[in-house]
Amino acid sequence: MNYNPTGKVNGFTLKMIAVITMFIDHFAASVLERAIVIGNIGFIEDRRSMWLVIYYIMRGIGRMAFPIYIYLLVEGFMHTKSVPKYALRLFVFALISELPFDFALLYNGYWNDNYDGSHFITHIIGLTAHQNVFFTLCLGLLMIWGMDRIRQGFMEKENDTSQKGFAFLLLRMFLQFVLLIAAMIVAYIIRCDYSVAGIVSIGLMYLFRDYRIAGFSLSILALTFMAGQIEALSLLMLIPVYFYNGERGKQAKYFFYGFYPAHLAVLALLVFALGLPIFM
Repeated sequence: MNYNPTGKVNGFTLKMIAVITMFIDHFAASVLERAIVIGNIGFIEDRRSMWLVIYYIMRGIGRMAFPIYIYLLVEGFMHTKSVPKYALRLFVFALISELPFDFALLYNGYWNDNYDGSHFITHIIGLTAHQNVFFTLCLGLLMIWGMDRIRQGFMEKENDTSQKGFAFLLLRMFLQFVLLIAAMIVAYIIRCDYSVAGIVSIGLMYLFRDYRIAGFSLSILALTFMAGQIEALSLLMLIPVYFYNGERGKQAKYFFYGFYPAHLAVLALLVFALGLPIFM
């Protein structure tokens, strides 16, 4: 990836932006949405229209997080010493995060179209209806790892200037496309966060890794067309990405991994403390 050598933004800064915007989004999606719909909290019920505007603003801010996470995923892939260990770490935290994710965000009917909250069995079905973003990142990492292995396997053959070299280029592109489709199908089946749109955006971020602004922009456009127009707000993150200097900055790897399940658990407990429904 090409970096801005004079930029003042490092990896730690990007991660902090992602963490803060994600927390704002999840607070709105878990606590505020329930409070607005149920309306048993006085100061929210009295000014529901105002809080609804605040809710949408917070969800808009939250769109900033995912593109940064997938940008850093590709960045991490390019620099990691062991992709299997990286993938295993993502998968472990995906498992750790799943119950906090479900209890904090399951309320939103988006997670399961057939979920009506009518009985206990439906609750159990709802818990498996949507998987957290660590599953998306893990699947995306495995996909780009496979794409990269395919690229390396064809590298020397594509240097052939004859028609044979061009044929190998087409074959490599076809195999990478097949791998992308396979990952999209898996994402759709397991219903991981951002689903197919997330996988496509990760693929674009990897394929245009040498042109980070173009790759970042294309990934956001894919999210906008496939996941909703509100995702276009994350184009604002082109500013910190432009000033990213490629340096890691302060090291707090497990803080950022652990923050995800921890903040979801706190939000779920807050929902319970306020007397808001976990299931709806």
